[in-house]
Amino acid sequence: MGRDLRAPAGVVSKAREEAEAAFAVAEADPAAALSQAALAAELLTDDEPAVAALVEWCRGLALRGLGRSLEAAAALRRALEAHLAIGDAAATGRIRVTLAFEELSAGRGDLALELLDEAQETLTGPDAAEAAMQRAIVLQRLGRVADSLAAFSHVVERFHELGMKGLEAKARGNRGVVLAYRGEYEAAETDLALARRLFSETGDAVWAGFATHNLGFVASRRGNLPLALRLFDEAQRQLSAAGGLRPATLTDRVETMLDAGLAEEARAVLEAAIVDLEGQGLEADLAEACYLAIRACEQDGDLAAARRWAERACALFAAQGRPSWELLARYRLARAAHFDGGEHPDGARMLAFARQLHEVGWWTAAAEAEWLAAELDAGAGALEAALAVLRGAAHRRRGALAAVRFDGWIAEANVQRLAGEHHKAARAVTAAFAALDDFRAGLGSTELRSSAAQRAQRAEELGVALSIEAGRPERALHWMERARGGLQLGAVGQAASPEVRQALLSLREIGAQLAHDPPPPREQQRLRRQELALEEIVRRSVRHNEVAAVATSRPLPAGELSAALGERVLFEYGVLAGRVVAIVRWARHSRLVDLAALPAAERAVVALHGAMGAAARGRAGRATTSVEGAARAVDELLVAPLLSELPGAALPAAGVVVVPAGPLASLAWSVLESLGELPVVVANSVSEWARRRSSPPPSGPTAIVAGPELAFADAEVSALAGLWGRQARIVASGEATVDAVRAAIAGAGVAHLAAHGLFRSDNPLLSAIRFTDGALTGYDLTEMRELPSIVVLSACDLGMSGTGAAAFGLPSLLIASGTRAVVASVTPVPDESSGRLMLELHRFLREGLEPSAALVAARRTLGSPADGFVSFGA
Repeated sequence: MGRDLRAPAGVVSKAREEAEAAFAVAEADPAAALSQAALAAELLTDDEPAVAALVEWCRGLALRGLGRSLEAAAALRRALEAHLAIGDAAATGRIRVTLAFEELSAGRGDLALELLDEAQETLTGPDAAEAAMQRAIVLQRLGRVADSLAAFSHVVERFHELGMKGLEAKARGNRGVVLAYRGEYEAAETDLALARRLFSETGDAVWAGFATHNLGFVASRRGNLPLALRLFDEAQRQLSAAGGLRPATLTDRVETMLDAGLAEEARAVLEAAIVDLEGQGLEADLAEACYLAIRACEQDGDLAAARRWAERACALFAAQGRPSWELLARYRLARAAHFDGGEHPDGARMLAFARQLHEVGWWTAAAEAEWLAAELDAGAGALEAALAVLRGAAHRRRGALAAVRFDGWIAEANVQRLAGEHHKAARAVTAAFAALDDFRAGLGSTELRSSAAQRAQRAEELGVALSIEAGRPERALHWMERARGGLQLGAVGQAASPEVRQALLSLREIGAQLAHDPPPPREQQRLRRQELALEEIVRRSVRHNEVAAVATSRPLPAGELSAALGERVLFEYGVLAGRVVAIVRWARHSRLVDLAALPAAERAVVALHGAMGAAARGRAGRATTSVEGAARAVDELLVAPLLSELPGAALPAAGVVVVPAGPLASLAWSVLESLGELPVVVANSVSEWARRRSSPPPSGPTAIVAGPELAFADAEVSALAGLWGRQARIVASGEATVDAVRAAIAGAGVAHLAAHGLFRSDNPLLSAIRFTDGALTGYDLTEMRELPSIVVLSACDLGMSGTGAAAFGLPSLLIASGTRAVVASVTPVPDESSGRLMLELHRFLREGLEPSAALVAARRTLGSPADGFVSFGA
C-alpha cells in the first residue's frame, strides 16, 4: 500500500501529520511507522476520530510487517470499526483487504473470502485490483489452485496496465508460487525473478526477500538442493535485515532439508518454528508446519510421533475449512498408522488416496501413495492390482527431474520383476542407478551427497532380491557395489568462501579459548552459543556448493576383482529389508548370507564399543571380561556364519577386506577372535579398494605431529622421529598450530598426528583434531589438495563414522580426498600403551608393510591385547 489517506478538509493537527507520515511508510519501514503512530496517538484529541482511525490502521499495517499477526489483526479490526463509524467506504474496503490476509493466516479462510467480497462492493480501480489479488491468495491457500491461477493472471495484467510496480510484483510473486506447485518451473522462475527486480526498484526489501525465498522454493522443487538452500539463506539474511523474518519462511526450508535427507535437523527447526507460530496465532502456517513434522518424524524413524503430528494436522485443517490439505494430512495419518504397526490399510484405500491427491494437485504425495498401494497389493497376493499401479508409476521414468526418473525406473523394475522378466528388471535397476547419478551430480557438498544413500539402498535391495530370485546370489555383490560406488564422497579440494574461512577461524579461536583459558560460566555460555551459530554458518555455506558431476566408481568385473583380492577374503555387508546380510567371496566363489536383524546387530556393536571405552579408561578386571563377552557376541552374530562358508571354515593368512554397512562402520574388528591375528582392511567399496591398490606407495617425507595437553604426545613424537630419522618433519606440541600442521602434512608419504580428537556424530565433517590454536576439522581437510598418502590418527574415536545408510567419518573423508590409507581408532585410546603400539606400527610401515599388515605385526610383537585401531582404505 503506502498511499496517503487524506482526512476531511480542515485544520491539519500535529497528530494528523504524524499519523499520515507513519502511514506512508507503514510497509516500507514498519518499525519506524509503529513508533511514529505511537507519537500520533499521544497527540490525539477527542475531536479527531478520523485521525484515531488512521492511527489504528497504521498500527495494523506496521505490526503485520513485523510479523506480529495477532496484534495486527486486533488493530485492523479496531480500524475497520472506526472507519465504519465515520462512514469512509473506501477505507473500510481497503482495511478489509488487509484484514482478510490476517484471517487467512489464522486459518479462517472462509471469513477471509467474506471480507474480500464485501471489500469489492466498495472498491474501484487499483484498490479493486488489489482486493482481487488478495482473493487469489486465499483461493490458493484453500487449495483451489486453478481458480487462484486464473485470478492472479488477471490482476498481473491489471497492475501492469496501471503502472503499479509494487503490486504487479506481489501478484507475480504469488503467481510464481502457484505455478511452482503445478510443476511449471520455468514460468515460476520468470515471474519470481521479475518480482524480485520490481521490488528492488521500488525499495521494498521485505518483499524482495520473500521473492528470493520463493525462488529457493522453485529450485527445491526442481531438485537443485544446493541452490535452494543458498537462496533460502540469502532470503533469511535479507528478511532479518529488513525486520520481516517470519516463522512461516522456515517451512519451505524444512521441506528442502527433508528432500536432502536431513531429517534430524529438520525436526529441530520445525519445533522452534511451531512454538513461534503458536505464539503468534498463525494457525494456517501452524497446520502446514505440523504436516511437515509428520514427514520429518517418519523420515527420522519416529513413527509414533509422526502419527501424533498427523492427528493434530488433520484436526487443524478440518477446523480451518481446508479440505485439500485435510486430505493430505489424512493420507499421512493412514500411512503413519500403517508403519507404526496399528491400522493396515489395503491397496485399494491407498490407491483411492492417490487418485484424490492427484486430482487436487498433490502429485508428489499421490506418487508416494501409489507406491504404498502397490506394496500392499503385492504383499496380499493381488499381483494384477499391484501391476496396474506400478505400470502407471513407470511412465515417470521419462520425466525431466532425475529424482522422478529414479522412481519411475524403480517402478518399471518392479513391473518386470512381478512379470518374471528378471533380465529386464535388472536393466531397469541399472537405469535407476544412472538417474540417481544424475541426481547426485548437483549435490555439491559431501553431506548432501551422502543423503542420496537412502535412494541407493532402495535400488540395492531390489537388485539383490532379483539376484536371489534368478538363482544368481553372486550377482548381489554387483548391486551392493553399484550402490556404494555412487556414494564415493568426492566433494573435496574446494576453496572455502571467505565467510566459511572466517567462521572456521572464529570457531578455532573460541575452541582454543575454552580449552586453554576457560572464562567465567556466563561467558562460557555466550561462547558456546556463538560456537553453535558459527557451526551453522559453516554447515549452511558448504551446502551451497554446486559442482560438476563426480565420476561414479563402477563395480569391477568378477575376474578383475578376484585378481585384486588374490588370497584375501571379502566380507561385504549390507542392510536389506531391516536385516544385516553379507557377501563372502574367496577365489572365484561368492555366497550371500543372512546374518541378523538390524536392531540385534546394532545392540551388539554398541555393547562392544561401550565395553572397550570402559577398558580404555582404566577399569580393568571386569571391563576386560566385558570386552571379551561383547566381542564374542559380535563375532558369533556377524563373522562366524561367514567363516562356515569358507573351505575348512578358516580364513587365509592374507587376511580380509571388509566393506561394512550401517552400525558395522565403527566396529573394532581386531577384537574379534576370528579376525584378531589377521590383516583386516576396511573399505567403502571393494572395487574402489582394488583400484586404489594400484596407486604408487608413499614416497614423500614423514610428518610427525604432537598436539597439546596430551601426556605422552611429545614422547611418542620423539620416539617416531628417532625411527624415521632425517626425512621426518617434526611439529612439537608447543608449535602445533592448525596452519603449521597443514603445512607439515601436505604431500607427506606418512603423517602421524598424536592429539586429542573429537568425533561429531551429528555432523562428522565437524569432527576435529585439537591443536594449540584450535581444531582442525573435516571441513578444513576438504580444502587440502595434497593430502598424505598414509595418515595415522593417534587419537580417540576418530575412526568412527556416522550412522545411517551412508555412514562417513574422517577416514572416509580423507580417503575420498586422495589419501591412500588411514589408521585410526574407533574407541578411546589409552595414551601410554598406544604410544608403544604406534612405534611398532611405524617400524613395520618403514619396512614397507601395508598398514593392515603393519598393525597385526605390531600387536604380535608387543603381545598386547587387541585394540580399537582399524586400517581404512587401500
